[in-house]
Amino acid sequence: CTMTLEVFGTYSAQTSEPPEDLIKHIKTKRPGWEGFVK
Repeated sequence: CTMTLEVFGTYSAQTSEPPEDLIKHIKTKRPGWEGFVK
């Protein structure tokens, strides 16, 4: 798997997780994406 530096969106560092619309955007472009590593 090749990692890219593609930016899907930004959100505040004070937010505990990305907004739902950003997650949907990522999954649209990367259907196999399973979430952030915690």
